[in-house]
Amino acid sequence: MNNTLETIQVPAQITEKWQEIIDLLAEMLHVPSALIMKVESPNIRVFVRSESEGNPYERDERACLNTGLYCETVMKTRQLLLVPDALADQEWNANPDIKLGIIQRTLQEITVSMSRGAADGFEVIASQC
Repeated sequence: MNNTLETIQVPAQITEKWQEIIDLLAEMLHVPSALIMKVESPNIRVFVRSESEGNPYERDERACLNTGLYCETVMKTRQLLLVPDALADQEWNANPDIKLGIIQRTLQEITVSMSRGAADGFEVIASQC
């Protein structure tokens, strides 16, 4: 990803609208966390987080890319990802979020492109038990 995409500034009015959408999405889907993430290579950052009860993610929290995150698969495939039980799935049972004490039973992620077709942002909807 080039530096131009990484330095895109999202206007405050847009961020506020995204916050409303993410909060509504978490409420409608009855999940503890809904996020909009932003790639800032070599990391990925929580750009907007739902204010829902039980959301374990913090705004501006960062994680390294290329570590097996669910979102990396979504960015590569640009398709919905559904993991019915990460602990029982050999592909996902070592996911970094599990090491944080987050046991993800269902996870859905949808890519949201912010510019020129690049996957420089995406939305994550996760439910945990």
